[in-house]
Amino acid sequence: MHATVMDETSSIYKELALQLGAQKFNIWFKNSTRLSLAQDYITISVPNKFIASWIENHFSEQVRLAVMNVTGQSVKIAFNIEPQLSGRKKGSKVSSSQMAQEEASSSNVPNKSQQYVKANNSAKKKRQYKLTLDDFIVGTCNKVAYGASKAVAENPENLFNPLFFHGSYGIGKTHLLQGVCNQVTKNKPNAKCIYVSAEEFTNQYVTSLKSGQLEKFRNKFRNADVLAIDDIHFLANKKSTQEEFLHTFNTIDLANKQVVLASDAHPKMIGQLTESLVSRFVSGMVVKLETPDYETRLEICRVRAKAMKIELCEEVLAYVARKITRSVREIEGAMLKLSAFSSVAGNKIDVHGVKQILSDSVTTVDVRANVADIKTTVAAYFEVTESQIASSAKTKNISLARSVCMYLVRELSNLSYPEIGRMIGNKNHATVIQANKKITKCLSENAQLSWKSDVGIVTRYASEIVANIKQSIGV
Repeated sequence: MHATVMDETSSIYKELALQLGAQKFNIWFKNSTRLSLAQDYITISVPNKFIASWIENHFSEQVRLAVMNVTGQSVKIAFNIEPQLSGRKKGSKVSSSQMAQEEASSSNVPNKSQQYVKANNSAKKKRQYKLTLDDFIVGTCNKVAYGASKAVAENPENLFNPLFFHGSYGIGKTHLLQGVCNQVTKNKPNAKCIYVSAEEFTNQYVTSLKSGQLEKFRNKFRNADVLAIDDIHFLANKKSTQEEFLHTFNTIDLANKQVVLASDAHPKMIGQLTESLVSRFVSGMVVKLETPDYETRLEICRVRAKAMKIELCEEVLAYVARKITRSVREIEGAMLKLSAFSSVAGNKIDVHGVKQILSDSVTTVDVRANVADIKTTVAAYFEVTESQIASSAKTKNISLARSVCMYLVRELSNLSYPEIGRMIGNKNHATVIQANKKITKCLSENAQLSWKSDVGIVTRYASEIVANIKQSIGV
């Protein structure tokens, strides 16, 4: 039995190395962690909280996927602080979420996992969320979304219902949702504001059904002055929860109260949502948040450096802003790493130093295609619609377009399999893996692929298809 467990952990390490690449794996896992499997948990022993927080925030999906590929099991992650891994005294076992909360609190870096912290049972004061509109960095990429948030926060009385944000990961959707709740509470202390993820909404709904407390659940959510729900795409495929949410939405709307939502994709692109729910979503104000431009990224770097109390020259800040381009979350991760190295080394970080410290964070290819551009280009190439790619339709044209789209998103972005699945119609990560294997095999064999078009059957080599689409995207 012991040998089997050792073989499993060894295989998980190998799988992680394949997913992350040698450099990231060697830095964060090879010499500083030890894995152990027990029931539906994988425990990662690490020497300190910084490494635990970094692994959770950056590599959780890869760890879960590695375990799934090796054992076939879906697991939760816990961390065990063992200072002796770096030659010091053994510490105590804490949960993944506890560490993320402590790390975010000590560094002043916003951490999305804090949305799940339970309110103090003994305190009846209004809940304050970590993120506010006052500390949101506004640029051309998000000024419309920010303006809409301010308008709703100043007058949460059905200005536009719902206010729906969509865009890629880590660009400020959660920040705006929590910011609206905090601002409304600040302006009207007696207002009831609720911020939850769609997953938490679903879990509470299911629990209330099982425990016979559905009325209590409905009173809680339907009497809200502002209901802010993150990752609303999680409701895809959950028809019962969708119906319950629709009734919740209608009740709040009729009471002239406000609903604010966020998703990875436009309502029409989520897929597997009821028509009535999609219709409700698009009847309000739908705003897309774009990837932050250089000036916005630079200002984020300045603000974060000041909050972390680390001295960084303008040249260093400019380097981070130029090289970390995909999301605010990645910028904050880079700044957190600089802060950690600065506190350990006690030296001022120069440009040479920042290049070394962030070598694993800066990709060799800086230009990455936007997921929306990929979907639009692929849909046009195969003469299908973007909503069909996001749907569950399995006709040859649509299925081929979906597979190529998933393959290109995986190749041209930094997204994990689960993230890609969520952005393309809430597909399971296994579907994305299968699509990538299919197109990879076609490319290796340079197979010919055929599909119907307005002019008849079109046949192209796989390599030609991918090359043509890349060229259209501008990669």
